[in-house]
Amino acid sequence: MKITVDKFKGIDFGEVELDEITVFVGSNNAGKSSFIQAIQFGVSGCQTLHLNGVPWRDGRTNRTTSFGSEEFLYTPTRFIETLYHGQKLTERTGGIKISFEDENRKSTIEFKKGRNKGISTKLYNSELGDELCDINRPFCVYVPGIAGIPVEETYEPEIKVRKSAVRGDSNNYLRNILLRIKNDEEPQKWISFKTSLDAIYPGVEIEVSYDENASEYIECDINLGATFLPLDSVGTGVLQTMQIFAYMEYFSPQILLLDEPDSHLHPTKQRLLAQEIKRRSEENTEMKVVFSTHSMQLLRALSDSKTYHFIKGAPTLSEKESSVLLDIGALDADYLFSKPHLKYVIITEDQVDNVKEKKNFIKQFLISNGLTENEFVLHSYNGCKNMHTAGVLQGLVQKHIPSAKVIVHIDRDQKWDDDDPDIQILKSKSHTHGVKLFLTGKSEIENYFCTPQHLGEIFEIDSAQAQEILEEAEAELQEITLRKTKDFILNERSSLITDDRNRIKSEELERIASEAVRDHFNRICPGKELISCIKQKLQDRLSLGDTSIIVQPSVGLESADFKKLIDN
Repeated sequence: MKITVDKFKGIDFGEVELDEITVFVGSNNAGKSSFIQAIQFGVSGCQTLHLNGVPWRDGRTNRTTSFGSEEFLYTPTRFIETLYHGQKLTERTGGIKISFEDENRKSTIEFKKGRNKGISTKLYNSELGDELCDINRPFCVYVPGIAGIPVEETYEPEIKVRKSAVRGDSNNYLRNILLRIKNDEEPQKWISFKTSLDAIYPGVEIEVSYDENASEYIECDINLGATFLPLDSVGTGVLQTMQIFAYMEYFSPQILLLDEPDSHLHPTKQRLLAQEIKRRSEENTEMKVVFSTHSMQLLRALSDSKTYHFIKGAPTLSEKESSVLLDIGALDADYLFSKPHLKYVIITEDQVDNVKEKKNFIKQFLISNGLTENEFVLHSYNGCKNMHTAGVLQGLVQKHIPSAKVIVHIDRDQKWDDDDPDIQILKSKSHTHGVKLFLTGKSEIENYFCTPQHLGEIFEIDSAQAQEILEEAEAELQEITLRKTKDFILNERSSLITDDRNRIKSEELERIASEAVRDHFNRICPGKELISCIKQKLQDRLSLGDTSIIVQPSVGLESADFKKLIDN
């Protein structure tokens, strides 16, 4: 089933092809819930036409009339005029269109502003349109997150309960639905409902009854393991789960719309819910289930399902990338695509001390090397050295902004040799995954801010004085640099200093570390410690009160290697 949405709320145009299970992911206000609401709004418009007896015309090719906003079975807002994309619906604008298409049939419902101030509603093609109009077996059922249910619930006629499925307020009729499932002439419906509920909450007992001679209210009690309690007193997680499977059993929809069903469920229950819905969808291949979620647990449990990533109202098929993107926080990072002239997404490690400060150093470095703030965004996540993950992010970025590139920033730290195995692996994998690698020339990004050229320009001192301050700071950091180099060799290059019985050769450790510091000190001197020492000397010698201005753009931060990277 292919569904297209045109000019609805934040969606300019979007198209999705439903699988047995389809997952919508994306940040808040990205369009996930809007697309779900559009599906429900489209079907409710068809059902509203049918319930009002609007006939098919012109050889059953269309049925059309005008309604006031209050006449629609379901609308996500009181005034339908406000649902039009980007502006208010008027006679001069286009219309909202929602289309449903299977292998051989297609129906479109269109909503326009009518001349009589109503909403002109027109449905095309009866072959699929008749199914969309059916209220007895609703084409789709919308299950929003449940926030609670009424304390009491009167017994309602069948048509009112079925209309509730269209309006998305069936939580107000949950007892009615449970009663009808329990009393259905097919006992298997209650058995199937209980089996699904037991998969999430094992051993739950439900008693539901109605005696029209004794009360106007339906009695429903739940036993979660200790004693029976009224339905309205149990937790929202249990109610949410009951509602989902009760809707599934009672309405038998072709499309079940679940808008953030994880919102009231423990992570363990979220995984169980996903597994049970997968099982039910395999049993009933005629039913399509649509999830909208922020949950990592749900997404991982549904990793084999078709997934659409929404950004600014546009759904893009994610093709198995979403679990990776969720891990790195990209699914909730619409700012990655917020700049119309974006050229680069710069990603860096977030498992460092004060990542905000680190990102500010990178930002000022980028500006100093010719990029404007409109041309890049900075994103941090744990594990950015994983080039496969960076490649997945690059694929996502280029789906939305084809000219944009991902650059992975990695500090060199104590790797003094360009032939270091880690550096060679990073370079090889970045090439394989089509990602640009920015490996700092010295130990850390902070080292770029310690050059005499930068210090002279920012603090307005002559080059000789700036050079003198730098050399004094470097002399004080000899021991710290040696210690860090030894730690690096012990922890990451132990094969250089162990014998055939895996014993540490202390003399070899001392020799290799000392040679590295002697021959490559300028490359491996730690940047954080160096900039801190320089700032202290600037305060002591020049009586500067505010040395934080050291983190500013300057010509002294220009890097030929970085400019070559972005020019290629």
